[in-house]
Amino acid sequence: MISDTLVMTRRTMMYWRTNPMQLIMAAAFPLLMLLMMGGMFGGAIAGDVVTYLNPLLPGLLTMTTFFGLSTTMYIVVNDAEKGVTDRFRSLPINASSIIGGRVLADLLLITISLVVMSVVGVLFGWRPGAPWWSMLAAYGLLLLLGLAVTWLGIGIALRGGEGVVQASYVLVWPFVFVSSIFVDPATMPAWLGAIAAWNPLSATANAVRVLTGSPVWSDASLPATHPVLFSVAWSLLILAIAVPLTARAYRGLSR
Repeated sequence: MISDTLVMTRRTMMYWRTNPMQLIMAAAFPLLMLLMMGGMFGGAIAGDVVTYLNPLLPGLLTMTTFFGLSTTMYIVVNDAEKGVTDRFRSLPINASSIIGGRVLADLLLITISLVVMSVVGVLFGWRPGAPWWSMLAAYGLLLLLGLAVTWLGIGIALRGGEGVVQASYVLVWPFVFVSSIFVDPATMPAWLGAIAAWNPLSATANAVRVLTGSPVWSDASLPATHPVLFSVAWSLLILAIAVPLTARAYRGLSR
């Protein structure tokens, strides 16, 4: 199973070599968001770019991880519609390796995006103040979220088809904006701030801020005061839903 999974992962990496646009977008989109939110709005929100950048960047890392959802869904639907998935299923390989290879490849893509975002963030003035082990824990939480949304994306794409994928490009934005990624939920209207505080993305963004030694918002809600716990809990809950969903959807594909 492991060797089959690695073969499927390598297949995706070879596709990146011949069609590098996916890799380019994985690196370019985070940079665009950093320039737009940090460079254009940083001064207006916090007085200067660097002051806003330090709490912003952990949020952008979380957003970058979450946007892997739409990428995963697009590729899964594209493979299914072109018959690639059916051809893989007809091969004498472990069936779970097809999904496993997709998950590993998408996690690698997320990792590339996180590295690019982090390096550019440091160049712009982000100064994490945590020890190395705490930094590793922060990126571990991001990859756990990435694992969860990747499984979720595969399951939804297999069941919903192209229409759901197109809708996802619009639906992901409310989850991003109604969260603590860009601003403090305490500054929102009470009802909206409560929604933002319990958003799974807020938990991870807040946890990454704490673990990297970055400034945190003033939000005093329960998830904001225990961000690491809630980040892990949300990701595990999503996995508990997404893995069976994906397994059933995959078994339901026509042979």
